[in-house]
Amino acid sequence: MTSIKPQSEWVSVPIVWVPSSPTVFNYVYLLSSFGGAYFTNLSNGPAVQLAFSPQSLKPFADSLFLSTVSAVAAIILGIFAAYSMSRYKTGGASMPFFVLMFRMFPPVAVIVPIVIMYSTFRLVDTYPGLIIAYTGFTLPFAVWFMKGFFDAVPKEIDEAARVDGCKPFQVLLKAVLPLIKGGVAVTALFLFILNWSDFQIALLLTSGSIITIPVSLSERTALYGQLYGPMAAMGMIALVPVLIFGILIQKYLVRGFTLGAFKGT
Repeated sequence: MTSIKPQSEWVSVPIVWVPSSPTVFNYVYLLSSFGGAYFTNLSNGPAVQLAFSPQSLKPFADSLFLSTVSAVAAIILGIFAAYSMSRYKTGGASMPFFVLMFRMFPPVAVIVPIVIMYSTFRLVDTYPGLIIAYTGFTLPFAVWFMKGFFDAVPKEIDEAARVDGCKPFQVLLKAVLPLIKGGVAVTALFLFILNWSDFQIALLLTSGSIITIPVSLSERTALYGQLYGPMAAMGMIALVPVLIFGILIQKYLVRGFTLGAFKGT
């Protein structure tokens, strides 16, 4: 509702739940090159012609690229790590907990040394730097999720594939992975949402060349206060990729959530 409210109804008293005069000005402003400091009173009339600016789409493009690449990287690494733990007991029984232990620390506890390290290797405000960070922070979840899905697949499947002449990599690729496509889809969606909504890592590891949606939202201010209308409009637009991704993989989601719920176990 706030995304289609005129400026006078953003923080009005009493609260206006349904806008009296719905407007798309917040969306037009958001996708224009106009500065936030000049927002005041513009929504009350077409005083200024706002022109679309490709630069206004940069937060969405950066977030989409970083979230997708990082989720794919974490999924690939997580599949191999989880399969080795599930089938070959790599690292022993305590290895899964050791992997998850890295995610038990709050990001603020480790972000300072990461910033120092990134500054040394000139990875601050770079796409590879953020991809590495996102992949590292989400990899424990990928490993844990995928290990649970691999454990739900009977080992007899692997043995039958080996009898048919498959090598270990072929067993994973041709025999096991097709059975847990739903699990892969669920994990991918979860990791994508984690990366898409991250604020702290992106804030500390960027300095202007790269800007994600959460960081851009925090900058939606003007000389006259918070720009709640454009912020709400950006929030609505930010929902679109996640909704599309969820709709595309919805047929796998139920299978992924129920994978492992075999009768009698």
